[in-house]
Amino acid sequence: MKTLITNCYILDMVGDIPKITRKDILINENIIDIIDENISIDDFECQRINAKGMLIMPGLVNTHSHAAMSIFRGYKDDKMLMDWLENAIFPVEEIRARGYLLECLFILFRNDQIRNNNV
Repeated sequence: MKTLITNCYILDMVGDIPKITRKDILINENIIDIIDENISIDDFECQRINAKGMLIMPGLVNTHSHAAMSIFRGYKDDKMLMDWLENAIFPVEEIRARGYLLECLFILFRNDQIRNNNV
């Protein structure tokens, strides 16, 4: 199936200075096929979206995460931050920083990040 998105503003992250331009986007079988001005297509089964006044931009990626915040979510969470870190999290992190337990906890963390689209 084809989808034609017209009249949209596109945030281009190519180069040192981002640019915003008005263009159309033709998507064919979930793959961007063409990005150009005033795309014309005669396909009657093509879904058309008028994105006037809307911005299309690259997806954002979470590049900063704390494993402890995922792995130990809910663990002694009634404490103030520094008390929680110094007396609950850091001691447990020292214990778990050995062998198989560390590997299992980071698999859990990775799966949590994937489930929440943080990758």
